[in-house]
Order: sequence, then structure tokens, then C-alpha cells
Amino acid sequence: MLKIIEGKYKRKIIQTPNSLKTRPTSSRMRKSIFDVLSHSKYLNEEIYNTKVLDVFAGSGMMGLECLSRGAIYCKFIDNSNECIKIINKNLSELKLKSLSTVLKLDANYPTPAKEKYGLSFFDPPYSELNFSNILIRWEEKGWFTENAICVYEKRKKTYFELPKKFLIIKNIIKSKTEVLILKKSQ
Repeated sequence: MLKIIEGKYKRKIIQTPNSLKTRPTSSRMRKSIFDVLSHSKYLNEEIYNTKVLDVFAGSGMMGLECLSRGAIYCKFIDNSNECIKIINKNLSELKLKSLSTVLKLDANYPTPAKEKYGLSFFDPPYSELNFSNILIRWEEKGWFTENAICVYEKRKKTYFELPKKFLIIKNIIKSKTEVLILKKSQ
């Protein structure tokens, strides 16, 4: 059972897919991520006063957490019918449909962006070994604002080659999981 940890929907229960292919980000890790986002010297404006992108969304927990904290809009992207159904159910139960869009898309091959996002979450399957290429594709398709923050969750030992237009502002390690918080540079 997952719960939103802060904001307007604090303690609300979020439904998760039954599939073993998804692994929701733990509450401890989510708290660490959002503590960094809320207090980082690299963020020169209220981080949640932006459009959020939740890619490989699963239950949509990261985007829902942002909406609870005041994000103006969130686009959820996943390629699983079960995940799309769960995300829509969570959005309906929280009455957040008007602040969001759910898109079925293979995140390995993004389409050209129609709008830009200031904060993006990427939580691909741990078997995904080419995340650097995925991030580059999203950047090339125009999905990120000038100083966008991208949060990438991976297995701790998975190799990651930092793309040229990004810098790591923080890495968080808990057990076998590592989260990299990246900033798009100019």
C-alpha cells in the first residue's frame, strides 16, 4: 500500500499495478528525492510551480506526489495498459483529471514534444541499460525547459553515462537503488 507523503493529498492511498514488472519507489526514497528537490540550491524557483512529466509512470506515484505539492500539471507516460488504467483510476479518485494527461507511449522512442516540462521523473525497468540514450532522445525531441530537472531511478550498479547537456546535482543511494537528480545545462 502506497500513500502520498506530503501536500494536499497527504496520506491518500494510491492504487498500484498487480504486475511484477513495476516496482514503486519506496516512501523513504520518495521522501529523500522530494527533500532534495525542495531545498536544492540549483532550483531558483518553487519547484512544484511547473509542469511535471512522469515517464515509465507505473502507478503515477511521482507525478501524483507533485500534484499534491502544487504542481500546475502532470503528464503521465507508460506503455502498459494496466498502468494506464491504474493511473487514470488514481487521478479520478483524487479528482485530478483536469490537471493531467495520461499517454500510452513507448518511452524509449518519444514523439516530438508539444510542450516543455520543468521537472521530469524517469523510472525505467531495471533491465533498461541504455538510459543515457533515452534521456538524449527526450531532450532532442524538445520535452525539457531550459533548466529542467530530471530524476532517474536505477539499480545501484547499472552503468550510466552522463549526457553532455546534463549535470548531476545529487545522487541518493538506498539499499540497491540509486536515484540521480540531473539538471539540464545550457
